[in-house]
Amino acid sequence: MNRKYAIGLMLILFCISACRIYEKVLSHRFVERQVITNDSNAALKVFADVDNDKIDEIIYVEPFRTGYNGILTLDSKGKALAQINLGYPIRNLKVMEDPDDDRAWIYYSFNDGQRNYLQASHYDWKPVPIREDRRYTPIDRVFQESDNPKGEYAAVIVPLMIEDVDGDGDYELVCTAHSGFQANPRGIIVYDLKSGALKWYYRMATTVNSLHFADLDGDGDKEFIFGTIAFKNRTEPLNQTDDFNSYVGVIDRYGRMEFIEKVAAGYSAANLAISDNDQDGIYEIYCNVNTWGSMEVENYISLMRYNGKRFSKLKSFSIPSTMQRMAPDGLLHVVDRSGTKRITLIDQASGLIVLDENLDPVKHHYKNSPKYLWGSVDGNNDGFKGFLMQTNDDHFEILDHNFRVRARIKNPFPGEEGVYMTSTGNGFGKPRLLVISSPRQTGYYSFEPYPFYVLLLNTIESYSLWIIGVLLILLFGGWYAHTKQIKVFRRIDNTLDFGMIHVRGKNRIVMINRFLETMIVKYMEPNILLDRKHLDAIFPELYPPLQHFQKSKNKSLTYQAQVKFGKEERSFGIAMFRRSSFPAQFLILFIPPAAGAEDMNRQLAWAETARRLSHNVRRHITNVILALEPLEQCNPENRTSSEYVELIRSEIEQIRVFTHAFQRFTELKDYELRIQDILPSIEHCLSRISIPAQIKLIKNWNLTSVEAMIEPIRFEEALMNILGNAIDAMPEGGSLHITVKEFPLHESPKGNLSVLVEIEDSGIGISSKNMEDIWKPFFTTKQSGTGIGIPESLKIIQSMHGIIDVSSEEGHGTTVSIWLKGE
Repeated sequence: MNRKYAIGLMLILFCISACRIYEKVLSHRFVERQVITNDSNAALKVFADVDNDKIDEIIYVEPFRTGYNGILTLDSKGKALAQINLGYPIRNLKVMEDPDDDRAWIYYSFNDGQRNYLQASHYDWKPVPIREDRRYTPIDRVFQESDNPKGEYAAVIVPLMIEDVDGDGDYELVCTAHSGFQANPRGIIVYDLKSGALKWYYRMATTVNSLHFADLDGDGDKEFIFGTIAFKNRTEPLNQTDDFNSYVGVIDRYGRMEFIEKVAAGYSAANLAISDNDQDGIYEIYCNVNTWGSMEVENYISLMRYNGKRFSKLKSFSIPSTMQRMAPDGLLHVVDRSGTKRITLIDQASGLIVLDENLDPVKHHYKNSPKYLWGSVDGNNDGFKGFLMQTNDDHFEILDHNFRVRARIKNPFPGEEGVYMTSTGNGFGKPRLLVISSPRQTGYYSFEPYPFYVLLLNTIESYSLWIIGVLLILLFGGWYAHTKQIKVFRRIDNTLDFGMIHVRGKNRIVMINRFLETMIVKYMEPNILLDRKHLDAIFPELYPPLQHFQKSKNKSLTYQAQVKFGKEERSFGIAMFRRSSFPAQFLILFIPPAAGAEDMNRQLAWAETARRLSHNVRRHITNVILALEPLEQCNPENRTSSEYVELIRSEIEQIRVFTHAFQRFTELKDYELRIQDILPSIEHCLSRISIPAQIKLIKNWNLTSVEAMIEPIRFEEALMNILGNAIDAMPEGGSLHITVKEFPLHESPKGNLSVLVEIEDSGIGISSKNMEDIWKPFFTTKQSGTGIGIPESLKIIQSMHGIIDVSSEEGHGTTVSIWLKGE
């Protein structure tokens, strides 16, 4: 395969790879491990390791027909391990570890219509399960005038984190209180973790949507930063908050408000994320504000810092008002080992928006329609996070850290409400399993790469049109390269002084060049001329060597052979070659014997004689010129004597010019030919030659460049000879036309000579009697001519594989036509 062909193929493959192959050809798949079906629909369901074996259990709430609610704990195979029964609907379920002993506790919240309760249970499983409970101070319901005592009371206490909030060395449980459409309870609640005693409760008129605890300003004390969501279902303000606007605020660890700021009006929400990006001890705060409803309010995500008194905004990025209201897995994700952070937002109109930690957009190729981003997980234990995405076309997907789809599965539980995706622990050192869960069913899946053959088949199927296109391009490229080479062969075969046959396969003749064609037509019998397609029909003596060569691994084969042309037998050097681009095609060259050594020696001797003659004549001329100088000085006033001396000098100069031209004519030298523009050489000649004023020069060409195969210095010598003759032929004046044209399809006995340079004068012309003699060396009709100029020009042009032609009419002028090889 030649270089251009290979480069073309690489460009095609690059174009294919640039077409988001990861989006069309999935590299991984969901492999189903098991599906567990509940007896009834679960009201709540979580997955957590409650027995410290790194395998997550299923904990879910099942409403019973008796009015009781059961919290059931199942192992990963669906076997029941434990059950807690309560007489009230369970509103929240969560598993958290006690930092003191890493024991897992199941937290659950419920209310009796008057009070809100939070309890926690822990199991010691061996040798028999023993349950330990914690009860936290209940929060009383405060009735408002707008409350309906008979309506459903959906209040709930949600545990969020376990921290040493007040710095006393003991841990506290931090919760938020939600009440749906009721106004109470709402706010932030802090309990003593082990005793369940209430430490403080900061009541609000709005719902806390986002809560973090960190040393925001670097002063050594941690603070709470919260964002709220406004539902506009409470009219009374409370503790600097209301339900008609969303807020971002800071509360110290003792439950006192430090700073609060309204960020949006109307139906709106503020979602927060924090990160110490530059590790300077001061946290960067990301605040995503989105709105809904009829009010025209700006939606944005901002990057802020808190200085202990207020927020200072560092940067802001505007977002559409069609953003998803709540991100299930938060805003900020660390996606690799190096700590690269990405902010993910879902626009219900335009799709996935990804920003870096500086709020600069990150380009990605995810074009599907996302519904929820449920979380991120290191599915391969390789240090890179993947994203769990649910789409609007009812599919679940795994995206890699560059947001390329790696695996995709249709919703296995169609028609069910509340279907979501998460991941669960699968044991020490094992990759996490993927879980697709509905209220009634739980499906476990492993994330595995496709086998190579499946991936290959998927690639072919997905890119079948591209692949067919590439194959067609390759076939066309091969055909084009082949036909181009055939054209080149046919273009140059007329200039070859040896035979050439192009063979395809074992015996099929593709082309015979003109040299060999002439010999076949001249010598072979007519019945053989009918079959030009098979080598063994024309040259049977070459068929066995070709078969032997084809079976070998040699790149070439050369030998001497007697080749029959009918009754004639000629000696040739035979050379066979494989075509590199087409291994099943071969070239056979018929190289005639070289010119005899005797002829070559004769030419060399003639050139040496001319060189010696020129040298001796120049030596004698120098002596004569030296002898003339005393004669001029002896009688400088004698006019007749001076005229004779001048005549002698003139004749000596003519002898010198003639001798030099004779030596040049007899030189044996190979020209270094190359394709180049001939117009600068023509202009150079015109600038060097003296054209009398009575001669009109007409340049006839409109091309900016004309390229031909020449040696510039020798070409200019030939052109100067022809121009000099043309000027000498117009002593009384006239016109000198110089024409340059290209004829791409022009053919001649010497092949493709497509460039014409024509010099036409209106001078005295050449008689028909002298036309045959102008090519002979030393023939001249001029008093001071050498007779070498035209033959020298002919020799130069022929050495460039060109043709020179002269046409003339006596009394009307002469035209000299030079045909040269074009590009």
